[in-house]
Amino acid sequence: MNPCKGIEYNITKPRNRYVSPHEVELAVEIARQRRSVGDKHASSSYLILALCVQTAYLTVSRPQEMRELRRQSITDEGVVVPIGKRKRGQSEREKLVLWSPELKSVIEEALALQRTSGIYVFGNTAGQVYTRSGWNTIWTRLMDYCEKEALKREITFERFALRDMRPAAVTDRKEEGDTKIIDATGHSDERMVNKTYDRRRQRKVRATR
Repeated sequence: MNPCKGIEYNITKPRNRYVSPHEVELAVEIARQRRSVGDKHASSSYLILALCVQTAYLTVSRPQEMRELRRQSITDEGVVVPIGKRKRGQSEREKLVLWSPELKSVIEEALALQRTSGIYVFGNTAGQVYTRSGWNTIWTRLMDYCEKEALKREITFERFALRDMRPAAVTDRKEEGDTKIIDATGHSDERMVNKTYDRRRQRKVRATR
């Protein structure tokens, strides 16, 4: 007997949040400010999390793939990212994200912030992967600071999370006409990418002759 048979699940609303580049940039900027003023709650932790978020966007990666990114994944050619989800019996796959000046700068800064010689690129003060509760606590504080600064500057800003980076990256690449989006996400076809990650509200097409 299936113990879950007959259980009714709550109706969930698909998440359609699109994070704009200026929102990510503000998070990184405020994280740097908090470190420069010696915030007693997190010191460099704000910046490590912000750089992790930025890397997730640049590499079109899932949250777990970024939080658990290891130093050994950093190669001369770029960053090797394991493709997290795979079907039963399917061998582990990975993608190589070639270096861009921005990606290389972000990774180097994250490594320089590490206080220990742990194996993780975005590790906590003990060199381990951030727990969900630890990550959420620090990230929530950073979002509080960002909201206050956005209000002061009179610019738009809405709280976002690490999981929003993959859809944001796919959306921006789609808008730019990227033809290798499947390789970037690691999916086997583009149907899932279009259904789940493409958050464009307006499609641009050329008129027929």
